[in-house]
Amino acid sequence: LYVMVYDTRSQIFDRCIASANAPLSVAQRGLGRYLDLGIAPAKLVLGVPWYGYTYPCQGNMSGTEAYCPIAEVPFRGVNCSDAAGSEIAYSRIRALLDGETLTPRRWDSSVQSPYFNYQSTDGSIHQMWYDDPQSLALKYAAARDLGLLGVGPFTFDDLDPAGKKTGKPMAVTETEEMWAALASFAPKKEAV
Repeated sequence: LYVMVYDTRSQIFDRCIASANAPLSVAQRGLGRYLDLGIAPAKLVLGVPWYGYTYPCQGNMSGTEAYCPIAEVPFRGVNCSDAAGSEIAYSRIRALLDGETLTPRRWDSSVQSPYFNYQSTDGSIHQMWYDDPQSLALKYAAARDLGLLGVGPFTFDDLDPAGKKTGKPMAVTETEEMWAALASFAPKKEAV
């Protein structure tokens, strides 16, 4: 079974603010529910995002705030959803982050995910939430520790392995870092 632990903000039950697409705690809780149903961990594959979401922030913001209020876009009986934002490929996220942003990469320890703020070409303030090698390594390690069959990124074409999509030579290194994070799923080496 491929357990999709991304797009978890499709129904936002709390405040209408931008946040992580795939929080580690949500992934762990979701996998735990499959295990509680008696499904063997060796039959589960953890699906993770190699993309993120950009959210236009509502109200008057300087661009350095930690919280980004988002538009109320109802979905299935709740007042907010990730439909207030747009899905962005990891290669485009890195191109934005490596350019001019209003904040550096930040880390939200409560959801174990990175984010940053930037100003779009129309002048509006946006907040970008995404997964990167650091946040993914935590998810891969959790899958390993639970004894899952594997992990599966969605989608491979969100990277820029040759630097042709973004025109950035660093895209090659960034792609290698994403693939290298998969090593966190490898079995722990026994101490000698």
